Amino acid sequence: MPQLQQEQWNASYERGDNQMLYPKEEVVKFLNRFVRKRTGPNSFRDLLAPRPGAQELRGLDYGCGVGRMTVLLEEFGIRAWGVDISPTCLAAAREVAAHFGHPSLADRFAQVDGLALPFDDGFFDVGIASGVLDSMHFEFARRVALELDRVVERWLYVDLISGDNGRFHREFDAEEVVSDAVERGTVQSYFNWTKVQTLFAPTRFRIHWARLITEQSCTDRFRYSRYHVVLRK
Repeated sequence: MPQLQQEQWNASYERGDNQMLYPKEEVVKFLNRFVRKRTGPNSFRDLLAPRPGAQELRGLDYGCGVGRMTVLLEEFGIRAWGVDISPTCLAAAREVAAHFGHPSLADRFAQVDGLALPFDDGFFDVGIASGVLDSMHFEFARRVALELDRVVERWLYVDLISGDNGRFHREFDAEEVVSDAVERGTVQSYFNWTKVQTLFAPTRFRIHWARLITEQSCTDRFRYSRYHVVLRK
């Protein structure tokens, strides 16, 4: 797993760099807009029905980290699995799932090599890859996209960092090794819109919805942008 810097990611999680214990807003919006709309504390309106013969929707959280988005899938009534390369974060994910009332998720977190996924073709209705495909070399990310294409049959959400920030510009699409304390030693692959399209061009997914969301400070030069992309078959 040299391309995915497993050792560096383990170290990052051990430092607590990625202890995200709240759902990411754009992932919540994706599920609510395209999969199941929450209409009350315990009620939903199904936008995506289970496939014929299935009793429930199944969702994959690829690069699940400490598992908060995996738990979110369960909170939306979607039977969830989470995969990651880091055993350190997966141990934390099991604790997080139990804390939020989903102890049965423990058996549905799996360590993978980043590429080959231990699931049948089309096993999942929905996939999430949040903050992960831009944390590897682009050519490896293209192989991951093909594997996600194999196991996710209907909807896929991804987000990808843009070069449109305080250091670069919107068309910047190079890669670098992170030198900051947070995620030190890992890969950061920046995206422009052409690179986003190229990532999924070999797959059966087609871009259904996409936004470039930018945060910009009013008091200093801080600027940060991410592409939020919804794909479907």
